[in-house]
Amino acid sequence: MIKFEGAERDIILGYIFERKLQALDDKFIIVQSMRASSDARVEYENMPQDRKLCIYRKMVDSKIVDLIYDEAYNHSLFMYFVNGLPEKREKRIREWAFYRVKNMPCEEKKEFYSKLGLKFYDE
Repeated sequence: MIKFEGAERDIILGYIFERKLQALDDKFIIVQSMRASSDARVEYENMPQDRKLCIYRKMVDSKIVDLIYDEAYNHSLFMYFVNGLPEKREKRIREWAFYRVKNMPCEEKKEFYSKLGLKFYDE
């Protein structure tokens, strides 16, 4: 049984909160935010463990994609001469980063999890 605590729990709650916030159509942003927050907590408590793990992995994978993208785009000349426009380069690097994370071996993912300060769950 996996027990999500701290940052791991916040990642899952943040994802649920954003989904709930987008679904609400209220005029008042504070009321909408409070309602989404309470609904997110209730949904989190009633959510099965495997769904929590799925959301956690999905969100951390997107953070890893952002890290790889940032490194390749801002700190190197990767794909600089291949693509004519900066927008095209951004898109290609993001696609490459997503593909790399999707096919990344477990050992390399563990390194990224530790770099982010998060726990890696094998289940």
